[in-house]
Amino acid sequence: LVDRGDGVGAMPAAQMAELAGHPSVAILLGGIAAWQGALDEGTVELEPVRDAALEPNPRALPTRHELADRLDDGELTILDVRTGDEYSGRRGNKCDPRQGHLPGARHLELGLLFAGPGTPESPERIRDLVGRPEGAEVVAYCHSGSRSALATLALRYAGYDARNYAGSWHEWSRHPELPLER
Repeated sequence: LVDRGDGVGAMPAAQMAELAGHPSVAILLGGIAAWQGALDEGTVELEPVRDAALEPNPRALPTRHELADRLDDGELTILDVRTGDEYSGRRGNKCDPRQGHLPGARHLELGLLFAGPGTPESPERIRDLVGRPEGAEVVAYCHSGSRSALATLALRYAGYDARNYAGSWHEWSRHPELPLER
């Protein structure tokens, strides 16, 4: 997948392709500007899409139920990539009925994972920030799933088994039966 270079378009599209069961999804970091080869210009004739036999992959999309069941799972790192004020509950989004963060979630603001737009920090730097070894399972969340989609891009670049909780705090805060911390 290719976007304008910041990952904003490509990462959510990748998540949907994975949910649909596509076996191999990749993103060109830096977008079309990062393409090393020559670019063809002119009219392109598209071939019809061939039939595909995809099996949906529900694991690609973590749910509030999965996360609620795994809050004490030491194999899973839940990573909150919102601002410090959002994480603490001091200044969250007014549309959310409750403020705070998922119990046990680690806090790491999104911007720290990137050297520039669409350009993740080095894998070693990201692993230092997250504090987990390469290959560890990480689920990122934010307010609405957009920042955490970008975080997932950087986390995968660093070698993590990373997924995005698309419902994020916007969904979690609406369920009073779900715990929170401040």
